[in-house]
Amino acid sequence: FGAVGDGLTDDMAAIHKAVAAAKAAGGAIIRFEKEKHYRVIGKDDLTYEVAFELFDTANIKIEGHGSTIILHPPDGLAKIQRSRNIQIDGLFVDYDPLPYYQGKVTEINIEKMTVDLVVPERYPVPLTGKCESKSPYFARSFAPDHPGARTSHKTQSIYIDSVTALDDPRHVRLHVGQAAKGSDFAHRTMKPRLIVAKKAGATEFIVPHKEYGHRDGLTSILRSARIKFSNVRYYVVPYFWMQVKGNSGPVTFENVDLKMKHPETELLASWRDGFHIKNARFGTLIDGCDMDGAAQYDDTFAIYTRIHNVVSQESN
Repeated sequence: FGAVGDGLTDDMAAIHKAVAAAKAAGGAIIRFEKEKHYRVIGKDDLTYEVAFELFDTANIKIEGHGSTIILHPPDGLAKIQRSRNIQIDGLFVDYDPLPYYQGKVTEINIEKMTVDLVVPERYPVPLTGKCESKSPYFARSFAPDHPGARTSHKTQSIYIDSVTALDDPRHVRLHVGQAAKGSDFAHRTMKPRLIVAKKAGATEFIVPHKEYGHRDGLTSILRSARIKFSNVRYYVVPYFWMQVKGNSGPVTFENVDLKMKHPETELLASWRDGFHIKNARFGTLIDGCDMDGAAQYDDTFAIYTRIHNVVSQESN
């Protein structure tokens, strides 16, 4: 189908052709070459796309053979809807560019509501300007549990209005908003959080990319049955990870991990929920999965349902 797998060529169209052929055949196995790197970009206008779009589909298995899918944020790996007998196996999932950057704190100024950072070379030069995202746009402070630790229970979500460069493009200033703009708790003010970050001795901040941080990236399984993800490892996701909603049959995650490649330096695995599971008619099995929960800045598991009232019945 024309996929190159060299880590440079955009293989989105070739992967979509393979998926379309499998759907047209009524079911098939899609095999990736062993341990190759498939870059997936597609549209470059911040449109959310997925590598595997499986709507109204049955009997498809995707065999990754240890290959890596390199997504461009805000894209996601898969969207499965009204489908059955689907399996995705043996893939690594990464993002390039990363949907965030982090930097070392040089100053927190409470009166000016600013945070100054130095961003290391392993990240692209941060974009500057006003943060126009309609989604909540928050950075995350990091204050280690003890000197040199890479874990922290003293973190704060701090909403950002804009970013400016100082004496060097990698020396940036975060301008903190007055409140949690765009969130469900917009009345919450940021100054107390900034005070906590300073008093706790925050050493680093994790900041979403100005254009595609806090945008999409999720893999979704909706209104489907007999879906299985196995032996899949994600290194980072831009926002939510797994949306599992309204399924009528079993959904299984076996050896599906969210693990950072470089935990000795990185502080983020995802900005929001990991397994976000809602309103299923059948239980979801999560078996042998490994998540960097301390680097997920929301629930690792969000599992709940709502009460539905029957208002009418048309037949027996």
